[in-house]
Amino acid sequence: MDEWKLEIKKVTNGYILKGQFGNSDNISEMIIEENNIDNPKLEAMKDVLFEVMEYFGIIYSKHNKQNIIINIEEKK
Repeated sequence: MDEWKLEIKKVTNGYILKGQFGNSDNISEMIIEENNIDNPKLEAMKDVLFEVMEYFGIIYSKHNKQNIIINIEEKK
């Protein structure tokens, strides 16, 4: 059985994801910074959630009957 592990660490200006990305057996880090002008905290969290989904093989497809959608909604 394969065991997948992803560590997420909150830092001052974003997040650090640590895991085995791609087809590599090596542990590496991915940095997601809060650098969007509109809402940096929400945009960075949205990026983290996308990376978590992709890491564990959950990918949106128009052919799926069900998908997980990650959006930032603005109240009007």
